Amino acid sequence: MKETISEALCPFCQTVNKCMAHDDKPCWCKNVEIPQDLLNLVPETKKRKVCICLQCIQAFKDNPAAFMSGIDNTA
Repeated sequence: MKETISEALCPFCQTVNKCMAHDDKPCWCKNVEIPQDLLNLVPETKKRKVCICLQCIQAFKDNPAAFMSGIDNTA
């Protein structure tokens, strides 16, 4: 079965990421530093196709080990 990828959902928590990168308005994600270690956790099938939500970015920055223990990176 082919996986459906939604640009609107965070690859980690599956909530709406509120990204507007493909809109005419500036997106919040252009003003936030996203750690490379977090980007490396995005599943290969979703890299450069989905955006991580602000809550997951902040959770990773606050405690990377706790964040990584709570995700399923087999998706």
